[in-house]
Amino acid sequence: MENFATEPATKTSRGSESEAKEIESLGIDLLFEYATTIEHLKSISDDDFETLKDTIIKIDLVS
Repeated sequence: MENFATEPATKTSRGSESEAKEIESLGIDLLFEYATTIEHLKSISDDDFETLKDTIIKIDLVS
């Protein structure tokens, strides 16, 4: 990790701008993914939803 206290202001601001643009891009991608997921969930039956939910619950997301 960079030590911002010793970095020139221009390098620090460029890094921050770059990070902000990356975060903004991720946010847009995430919104698209949410919208896609919501549309998929609306289109499946209650039984398919329950099967999907059970499958997700069984996945160990914490390593």
